[in-house]
Amino acid sequence: MRGKRGIWTVGIVVLVSLAMGIATWPLLKARKKNQEQRTWLTLRNINAMRRTMEAERRRPLADLKELGLTPDELRDAWGRPIQFRPSDPSNQKGSILWSLGHNPDDPSDDLILSGTPVP
Repeated sequence: MRGKRGIWTVGIVVLVSLAMGIATWPLLKARKKNQEQRTWLTLRNINAMRRTMEAERRRPLADLKELGLTPDELRDAWGRPIQFRPSDPSNQKGSILWSLGHNPDDPSDDLILSGTPVP
């Protein structure tokens, strides 16, 4: 009798675990979407500040630190630093801001915002 009770207990634990996993899947998906939206907002805000400062100074920024933001303000929703490649006038490439996305080891989920060089 004791063996059947153990099998039922294991079965119930497995079923509850599966139900919890299925129930949390939409929540995890919504959380990821929220993090992406917050990161896009951060990228757009930093880019607007970058463009304003570049227009005022009439030169491209060499580093995002020139914006005077705190390190926390230069992080994505996952807590990683926003990436920045400054303009390169020698080959006509504009600056680029991006986040490494949800998985920093997978470039396919990077969030990339291309900027434009100062005219």
